[in-house]
Amino acid sequence: MALDSRLSSGHGELLHIHLLESCFPACSLGSLLVADIDKANAGIASFALDQRGVALQSFRRVLNMWTLDGVTKPPLINNLDPLCWDKVVLDLLELQIAMFYVDCFCKVFNRAPVLPCRLEHIPQTILPPPHGRIILNPRPNMYYDLSVLDLSG
Repeated sequence: MALDSRLSSGHGELLHIHLLESCFPACSLGSLLVADIDKANAGIASFALDQRGVALQSFRRVLNMWTLDGVTKPPLINNLDPLCWDKVVLDLLELQIAMFYVDCFCKVFNRAPVLPCRLEHIPQTILPPPHGRIILNPRPNMYYDLSVLDLSG
């Protein structure tokens, strides 16, 4: 979002925000900064090419709004919305999007970005209770600072 706010000519417009949100369906909680872990493998991270393709096309449109001196957009990003994309071209588009994003990020922030990636597992949303240790208190109604005790044994 920080990079988009610096490079986008359409930042803040409703269509632009909708395009950004469609790239990351896990942001269904109303913010791109808060992810819904149940949708971790959706959008750009989807295993299904048809779902990933929709997100990539939205992201391609977002990137078309970016302008940065010294960075040339790859040809597929500048492509005018063809109706049909085959798997080979869509994979190439994904690669060009990633390379363009990294190039822009490095030029603006002078460091490498963290790229979104697909999880190879289905994340659990219910966390098990933490493993605890039962400590019998020899003096009821007395409380101890357990942070100073060595409980590793």
